[in-house]
Amino acid sequence: MDTASAWKSLAGHAAFRDAADNRPGCQATLQPFHQQQQQQQQQQQDKQQQQQDKQQQQQQQQQQQPDGTALCNCCLLAAADNSRSCCPCAAAAASQSQTKHLAGDLAAAPPTACVSCTDGKQPSCKQNRSSGNGSSSDGSSTPATGASAAGSSSIYDLFSKRRRYLMLAVCASAAALAPLADTIYIPSLYTVRQDLYTSQALAAATVAIYMLVVGVCALFWGPASDRYGRRPILLISTLLAVAFTLACYFAKTIGLLILFRGLQGAAVAAYGSTANGVLADTWPPHLRGTALGISTIPLLIGPLLGPVLGGGLAQAFGWRSTFLAVVVMAGGVILPLILLGVPETHHYWNLARLQRQDPAAAEGLKEAAAIRARPPRFQAPWYPYQILLDKYVILHATVTLVTFGSMFCSVTQLPVLLAQPPYGPKGHGMSPGTIGLACLSASAAGIIAAPIGGRIADFSAAVHGRNAHPLQRLMYNNALNLVLKPIGLLLYGWTAQYKLHVALPLVGMFLIGVSNNVYLPGIFSYVTNYRPQAAAAAAAGIHSVMCVAAGVLTMFGAVAVQALGSGWMFSILAALNLTVSLAAAAQICACSGVSNWQQLREFSSSSFRMVKQLQQLQESAELDEEAAAAAAGGGGSGCKAAA
Repeated sequence: MDTASAWKSLAGHAAFRDAADNRPGCQATLQPFHQQQQQQQQQQQDKQQQQQDKQQQQQQQQQQQPDGTALCNCCLLAAADNSRSCCPCAAAAASQSQTKHLAGDLAAAPPTACVSCTDGKQPSCKQNRSSGNGSSSDGSSTPATGASAAGSSSIYDLFSKRRRYLMLAVCASAAALAPLADTIYIPSLYTVRQDLYTSQALAAATVAIYMLVVGVCALFWGPASDRYGRRPILLISTLLAVAFTLACYFAKTIGLLILFRGLQGAAVAAYGSTANGVLADTWPPHLRGTALGISTIPLLIGPLLGPVLGGGLAQAFGWRSTFLAVVVMAGGVILPLILLGVPETHHYWNLARLQRQDPAAAEGLKEAAAIRARPPRFQAPWYPYQILLDKYVILHATVTLVTFGSMFCSVTQLPVLLAQPPYGPKGHGMSPGTIGLACLSASAAGIIAAPIGGRIADFSAAVHGRNAHPLQRLMYNNALNLVLKPIGLLLYGWTAQYKLHVALPLVGMFLIGVSNNVYLPGIFSYVTNYRPQAAAAAAAGIHSVMCVAAGVLTMFGAVAVQALGSGWMFSILAALNLTVSLAAAAQICACSGVSNWQQLREFSSSSFRMVKQLQQLQESAELDEEAAAAAAGGGGSGCKAAA
């Protein structure tokens, strides 16, 4: 006990006060303690008066209850004090309701009463909570987690699961427009050459310039969406794509067509990087690989269905009709979907808006400090390439370049191969419609493999844990690409070289498509997790190298096949894929602490053991959920029976 406390204790005794009054100087010494006592007495009187006022308000509240049911103690206090929430669960649910209302998912009607009394002594309150906050009709409730529990909510909770899947579908459809706008035009090259009186080289340049410009301009759109937001960039690029595609339709010379094809590629280049930025904003890291795998399906099906659609349109309505089809897709489908289905998703701008509407909910987001620490700014256009030059990214960016370029090269060579003898019903080559059907084998590979690749990336992340290096997400995706891609390229190249049965090159195409679609979700998931605050810029870098590789290898492949033959050409691509994939695998193993075959076997065994443990935990969690649901159903029935 300190000196002041001792004096205060002694001053409370009457004998000490009487003695002190007769002692010189003591009265002046104890005078502050007398004043403090008087203040405490006044405060006690004020508290008593406040309690009396609250009791009167409680009585009025009980009289106003329509069904005569008495409120619980916590709700009586909440009714007496407007600044007080009814109970912690209601406060949390109200915060979550406000947070979700910001995204336009719920009505702005927070819960007003708890379901049961917090002290267990008073009758339960009348249920007033909305079903969107976890309460059920039988009186059972699921406590919501909101900003009231500091750090318990996430920026990814701003959008519901249904809204996330809607944005995923819109972004995937928009991203598919870039390759589709190119491949839909490819069957018309010979007609363009005749109609515009130009050479085959200049006609082919209309394809190459498109892919190259797409790859370069993606470097600008990605950082722009990181700085100004995803939604404005998507809207502006869509309007520009419609305008420049119409200009291609009206082009009268090959020079104007090359110019407007380049501008068309510059506009649609925004879709890939910005769409991946939207997915990185809305899907949490442990689910992002699955989302990116689904988004890859339209992106990779577009190049395969484009020739089928373009060939039919060119044969029926002329080669210019292919540009009108792109205008309808961009202006009539993609633009309305973006306007209605894709709000702004950038973390910084959403946090700022939430801060204005509900500061408490904004402070409760566990990512709030990290988001504020890095405000958006426009990075230099070469910044995405700086990300790709990172020592933990460059090898895997090279794998992406080689694997996607190889697939695009094989896709563009397949129609040429099947249009020649001995293929076709009479050995004179297949018709464009039949060639389109043959291309569906690679489309099937995309549909099957892309979601699997995303789940494999998420599975790898779960196996290695949160503290593992992000590069370990790519372990199994890279391993499958390492095995399947060389086999597919060799099978396709040599069966095309010797004109073997049509099923054999199609099987090779299927393996090429599977390996490519398994790998791409993994690399996009990795770079967006490795650089989350520059997710769009990182995705822009990957898209850039993909498109540049597609353009370069398409031109190189056409020349190399004529000079070397399909077998040696695709053997070179197989060796290149094998080399870079092995180097990438070595780096992944080094980051995982695996330096020899014995450690690799031990690592694989431990990974599979962990998989079994995860499966057991998941099964036990499902059983617990079923038991809880059964108990909640039984409790609800009992309440209804008692009522």
